[in-house]
Amino acid sequence: MPEVKEAIEAAIKAEDSSANDIYLSKVVSDFVESDVYYASWKSTKLPENESFFYVLLTKDGNLRTYDDGVLAIEKLKDILDSRRSFWQRLREFSLVEVMGAVIALCVTALFIYLSIEGISNPDALSKEFTGIFGIIVGYYFGKNMPSK
Repeated sequence: MPEVKEAIEAAIKAEDSSANDIYLSKVVSDFVESDVYYASWKSTKLPENESFFYVLLTKDGNLRTYDDGVLAIEKLKDILDSRRSFWQRLREFSLVEVMGAVIALCVTALFIYLSIEGISNPDALSKEFTGIFGIIVGYYFGKNMPSK
């Protein structure tokens, strides 16, 4: 712990050279191979409500500071997300969403095939299919747009 405290104090001094009376508290231990600390200090440069941050210290000694607890939690979430497999991520979607994606991919693959075939046979890609393709892809991508 002494070398951890020294490393965190050095990070604080790099942020605020006038920092003194440093308070350090471990918030989370051994979570996602990281420890999370809360550090606050007295400063002549910064207001009292800005003289703190959260420190994410990984087992390999990497130290990251965050001036917002939400940012520290988001970083931990990103680490957890990077460890999930394809199948774990796929289970997050509903059957309707997966089926819509499969249909959109199949229609897109068919459209690409017919477009390539249309080079040698201009009748392969009909206007009706092009319209249907536009409606399906427009619907699929349109419903995935964030609402205002």
